[in-house]
Amino acid sequence: HFNDIFSKIDIISYFSEPENVPIYYNKKVGVFVTRAINLCPSHLGGSIVNLTASQIDNQITAKTASLNSLLDGGNTEALVEIVENAENEEALKLRNKLLAESPDLSELVLSEAGASEDVLPSLMLTQVMENNPQAAKSNSVRETLENRENPLPDYLKNRIDSGITRLSPVEEIRFDIS
Repeated sequence: HFNDIFSKIDIISYFSEPENVPIYYNKKVGVFVTRAINLCPSHLGGSIVNLTASQIDNQITAKTASLNSLLDGGNTEALVEIVENAENEEALKLRNKLLAESPDLSELVLSEAGASEDVLPSLMLTQVMENNPQAAKSNSVRETLENRENPLPDYLKNRIDSGITRLSPVEEIRFDIS
């Protein structure tokens, strides 16, 4: 019956005060009297902040600059080059460099690290990935890990996936910007 009612009316109006209910209306208008009760008082404890467009732009610019200086130590291209040019005997050095920049590695650097099977053994790679929770949420990183010739065992994948429930500082700044 309820669906029949709503399919026949064009306008639905809700009024919390009976004196505000319209006196004249036709069958195409549905009028429902409700009670205005807020059973959940606010616990926000703050006040509304009104910002101008210029102030918002300034905040976004500042947060973007902060993000860029944080991401990959401020130099993504150089870190990608280090990962790409690393030799087998430099595995520990590369792992330590990536962990030093963690948890602020970009998806690009994480994907490059995931693709460097000949340099970073599975366990070292997992240590880097699990210290960068954004790796668990990145489609490109996950795709790189899935396409490895020597796939990661499930227990290492599970360690990386534990990042799904955590946010890195990079992700927090990106959320602030958005």
